[in-house]
Amino acid sequence: MITQNMSERITSLRWLCIILVVLQHSVQWPYFQSSMADFCFEPVFGWIYMVVEYGLGIGIVPVFFIMSGYLYFEKPRKYRDTIVKKSRGLLLPIILWTAIVCIEYLVLKRWTGEIDRFAFLNSSSPLEWFKGIIGDYSNMMHGGIGVPVLYQFWFIRDLFILSLLSPVINWLLQKIPWIYMTVCLALMFFLISPAVAPHALFFYSLGGLCAIREWNFFDIADKYVPWPLVIIGAVAAVIFVHTEGIYCGITTHFLAHMPTFFLLLKLSKFLIANKKVYEFTRKMAPQSMFLYGAHTYMLINVIGMMLVSIIDVTSTFGIIVFFLLLFFVDVCICTAAGIAVRKYLPKTFGLLSGGR
Repeated sequence: MITQNMSERITSLRWLCIILVVLQHSVQWPYFQSSMADFCFEPVFGWIYMVVEYGLGIGIVPVFFIMSGYLYFEKPRKYRDTIVKKSRGLLLPIILWTAIVCIEYLVLKRWTGEIDRFAFLNSSSPLEWFKGIIGDYSNMMHGGIGVPVLYQFWFIRDLFILSLLSPVINWLLQKIPWIYMTVCLALMFFLISPAVAPHALFFYSLGGLCAIREWNFFDIADKYVPWPLVIIGAVAAVIFVHTEGIYCGITTHFLAHMPTFFLLLKLSKFLIANKKVYEFTRKMAPQSMFLYGAHTYMLINVIGMMLVSIIDVTSTFGIIVFFLLLFFVDVCICTAAGIAVRKYLPKTFGLLSGGR
């Protein structure tokens, strides 16, 4: 059963986690720019990247999927109703936001140049269009699933697929829960992608198991995972990954999810304890999906190119200013657009945000 406390904690994390996603994608931007190859190896940038990516960002996906799994299995619907609801709430936004980012690219490519991820627009092959919009599944057992052209929507894609598979997942959780969860854990540990990202499958299923067994994962994090362990784990993950490199070993990547996952769950307790903070996050929660869709690669690319032209990123101070401004300007533009669309075009806002 979803208590009021649990509902408030989920609400408090919706907007915050999307903000962290935007921060994560902002810090990833230089890796897409061949002209900034040297910048990527700058020591200050390296530590900023590791702290954001593995100290904060890597736990966001598990939090979203465990909440999604819990909310679905806590009150499962008829399968037909699920398909209709998820098509409107997940599949339609994928299509609409993909169309928007492709239009952005066609308008701005004279300034940004040709970008490989949009090459499918010049193809007549349905398969290439599928790879562009949904992702490339040809290598899912050996290296993962390719991201779609609107790369952040891999999460929405996988959530839609998990919704389609929900009757099978429910049966497994009811009949052989521990065997099934062990298999999911092994897939995540060895980075094997069975139609969806392995950590998406594991944490979505974990959320479903918590709902079926009536376990409150927030209470578990509060009672059994002490703050010192979370903080030490997060610091250790950053140091280990920085030592091993961005494409780190399987064990480090697996373990890096857990500290930030528990950090965000425990942080929600403090967010709802402060009435002003909670009220702000509650008001901003409806903007989460719009912000998630609107912070497209093209927008970040344009903002990044403008900032690089006016900021000296060869200095430590310049690097810090660059990332703060890239993140801040991106959030401001997307949030202002979301507020305006919601006010003047509420039906359009509803379609783009999946009815949230």
